[in-house]
Amino acid sequence: MKGDRPGPVNTYLFTGSPVTLLDTGVALTADILEASLRKTGYSFSDIERIVITHGHIDHYGAAAIIQERAGKHIPVFAHRADAPNIRQEEVVPWKQVNRFYRMAGVPFRYRRAIASMRKRFRTLAARCDVDHYLEEGMEIACGRYTGTIVETPGHSKGAVCVYIDTLKALFSGDHLLAHITPNAFVMLEKGSPLPSRLSQAEFFSSLDRIAALKPSMVYPGHGREISEHGAVIAMYRKNFEERQKRILEILGTSRMTPYGIAKKLFPDFRGKRLMRELFLIISEVYSHLQVLEKEGRVTSGKMFRVLKFHVR
Repeated sequence: MKGDRPGPVNTYLFTGSPVTLLDTGVALTADILEASLRKTGYSFSDIERIVITHGHIDHYGAAAIIQERAGKHIPVFAHRADAPNIRQEEVVPWKQVNRFYRMAGVPFRYRRAIASMRKRFRTLAARCDVDHYLEEGMEIACGRYTGTIVETPGHSKGAVCVYIDTLKALFSGDHLLAHITPNAFVMLEKGSPLPSRLSQAEFFSSLDRIAALKPSMVYPGHGREISEHGAVIAMYRKNFEERQKRILEILGTSRMTPYGIAKKLFPDFRGKRLMRELFLIISEVYSHLQVLEKEGRVTSGKMFRVLKFHVR
């Protein structure tokens, strides 16, 4: 995570047959999307399928509203791993999420703020079912084009990109953005207090897969198009190495919680901004620590139910 904020969501309409909408924005922006479609001569009722790049609310939140206003069921396509999010199922109970943040050293008042924010986020989307599962190598008709699904976990468990070979164009969701490095969110699993999957490692492995495609143009989920994907990937790698180095510097000879490290790594996050974005920076710090621990550069241990890391 480097940069300010991702900004508005980009949605893409593929005309032809079947008319396909890639990502939707949140429920509150459905009117904006509808007006934009109208300017191109289309309406929600013309859409024949909705493809979701990943199960974050800003990318699927308006899907149910689109179906309702279209007056018909529009098939929704998404990866199986992110489908529970889109259906708004509680994949990981709050009790377990709260335990993770407590182990990360997050004070009670901030954990309570995160719980409140989780509830507010749910108002940005209406529950929507997933009709078809996207998977690696699957070909999917998007208007007059045929796209190939590329699984790119890291930002979410079930993040995918859509590659259209005839155009050498990649629709990258949030996996590749020009103006900000995406957050590789920690991947909690039901029944396990700490994540076992290394989201940062998965994110960069997915970047290798994108680089191998050598797309001429990348159309991201936020921000401008990317014509030089190699430069963006190189920037991501440089930022990652700099952040790893900075975390090790912060640790020094101390034993610190992920929360303690996060406060020093992101000193500008204070007050309401800290409460609003704490889950992002904790995820960022912890996912970096996972890689450092796997590499044997840091080690961790529990002290009074709190996880503390130190340089090995």
